[in-house]
Amino acid sequence: MPTSTLDETANLGLPHLLASQSDKHVTLNAALLRLDFLAQCRVESQRVTSEPNAPNQGRTWIVPAGASGSAWSRFAAGSLAHFCDGAWTILSPTSGLSAYVRDEARSYVFDGNAWVQAVQSNDQVNRLINGGFQIWQRGTSFASIAPNEFGPDRWRAVHSSAGGPQLNWGRTSLAPSNQLPASCFCALRMETIANGTAPLGLEQAIEDVRTLAGRWVCLSFYARASTALQISPSLEQRFGVAGSAPTMSALASVMVSVNWSRIEGVVFLPSLTGKTIGPNSALALRLSYSSMINSWLEITGIKLEAGQSASLFERHDEPFELAACQRYFYSTLMGRKPAAGQGLEGALMQPRLTAGSYYHRMSLRFPIRMRAFPALTFFNPVNLGGQCTDADAGVDCTNTAPLSFGQSPDQAVIFTQTPASGTPGSMLAVHMTASAEL
Repeated sequence: MPTSTLDETANLGLPHLLASQSDKHVTLNAALLRLDFLAQCRVESQRVTSEPNAPNQGRTWIVPAGASGSAWSRFAAGSLAHFCDGAWTILSPTSGLSAYVRDEARSYVFDGNAWVQAVQSNDQVNRLINGGFQIWQRGTSFASIAPNEFGPDRWRAVHSSAGGPQLNWGRTSLAPSNQLPASCFCALRMETIANGTAPLGLEQAIEDVRTLAGRWVCLSFYARASTALQISPSLEQRFGVAGSAPTMSALASVMVSVNWSRIEGVVFLPSLTGKTIGPNSALALRLSYSSMINSWLEITGIKLEAGQSASLFERHDEPFELAACQRYFYSTLMGRKPAAGQGLEGALMQPRLTAGSYYHRMSLRFPIRMRAFPALTFFNPVNLGGQCTDADAGVDCTNTAPLSFGQSPDQAVIFTQTPASGTPGSMLAVHMTASAEL
């Protein structure tokens, strides 16, 4: 029978029983104890930074960075601290070792450098839409963005109006970097151009206040700034029309530097017991900050999920992200800023039926059912107006408006009064946006 010259096994580090060894039961018992906590490894937490004073026999922790305590302060971050027989045993994990973290109810695997989550659960679904800022249906540049104006899809600017700050918002392309995950290839850039320091921010309202209620919630994102600044995240439970008063839950404020850094924070959202929920309820995430003139803040990879530990940001494929955005906003302008005179590309177009002035009906089915009956806004593709135009005749229609019986979350039906000039078959054209934002 072959023998090993090693004093312990290669994978779990269990001590061998040697032929010349006395008190073999001591070695055997030590091996059994080690096997007991490694074979079905369950750890209490990986977020506890202070060494427990009186832990129960057989309990194990993953030691985080910056841990304190007479024993833990000597242990490397990521190592396993096991308490047995009144003393701490330290184990340096090997690649492939798995552990179940009890306070997160999640399984992790050591990849040789860090503990990474083994399987993504439904709790890790990002409750935010367009957290990677890849969809910009309203255009990619917003000079002096107005309070409550939307920039990238689902994200609105939050700042005071009269005498308040002036900001430019825009999309920034990101080069591959070891500071960011590959899924983050663009960011929202917010530049303060006048009247800085006042509270600034961005906000997304997540449909339905029941989202994540009564649970721990984890927020994570990547940010950098031209000069160091503080970001204060918060979540507000809004109970809708004729509903209960809003409830605000603040996360810890964090500092952002000139280099990309990953920010994480947790908060417990109150339950909805005793609350009244009306139409258009929402859970709103707000990131607030103050900024000096001629400074900027860039942010990307925002994720909101259930639990007390952040998982990696993963963006959805663009067709799926776009479809999610179009539940709240749709535009025929194909990424161009909603305005008149933007050209015929993407416009709703139909041929005239007859010559002369008459009421013409046009319809458009939205690519996805919208959240609610949308508000429609019309733009002339050629001239500076809000009316449909006869593109071939070069003459605008008299008026354009939605048909009240035809507007729905699935489609828009509009009518327009054609100009007297024009011939059958000439093309009527109009641009339109439909908004069902919260």
